[in-house]
Amino acid sequence: MLGQEVWRVKARQLVAKVTNLGRIVVDTVEHLADGQRFVLREMHFFRQAAEEGRSMVQTIHRARFDHHESQFLESIKVVEPYLFLNANNEVRCFELSSKMNKTFKISRMESVEPLDLLWANKESHTPFFTDLFHFSGEQRMKVTLLMGKLATSLLLEEFPSSEIHLKEMPDGRHRLETEVCSCKGVGRFVMGLADDIEVVDSPELTAYLKECAQRALDKFGKD
Repeated sequence: MLGQEVWRVKARQLVAKVTNLGRIVVDTVEHLADGQRFVLREMHFFRQAAEEGRSMVQTIHRARFDHHESQFLESIKVVEPYLFLNANNEVRCFELSSKMNKTFKISRMESVEPLDLLWANKESHTPFFTDLFHFSGEQRMKVTLLMGKLATSLLLEEFPSSEIHLKEMPDGRHRLETEVCSCKGVGRFVMGLADDIEVVDSPELTAYLKECAQRALDKFGKD
């Protein structure tokens, strides 16, 4: 365990690195022409930092539009990268300033710089999941559906990876057992095919569907 004085030195070094980054002027045409090379370079830096357990500084540009002009806002973030997502187009990081795990798009980064600073928050690097219905998150809940032929066919058509989670039942229906990160994706699917789907032992999903049904009734049930 590093002593307090050593950590003060590390902190001063980090502040100096961030301060000396300065502002970067973006040549949009050149940036787009070199986009593929840029992404590969930054992916290499992030992967190296994740493997070595090091922090990084990343400069992110966000577009802001108003009635008169468009602007690019620049923000500098110190992060601990630990997981690639979405075919390596995004990276999951622990952000030191907010003490939160966040997902960043590599294409929105103007620059990244590895720091000579090891991870100090590894215990906060929680796993990140994407469910069958393309919703992502750190928490998961179990859901079970009994589906008729129509619902099963549409599920396989829209979400082919669901096949390994299906089991045919004696009555001809199929049973889907999986974990989801949000009720929104699976809820949309169930609401659209409610006559052909039965929800089994899934209290969170059942409560969500009741809320959706009540909101729909309040909105469209009036004469």
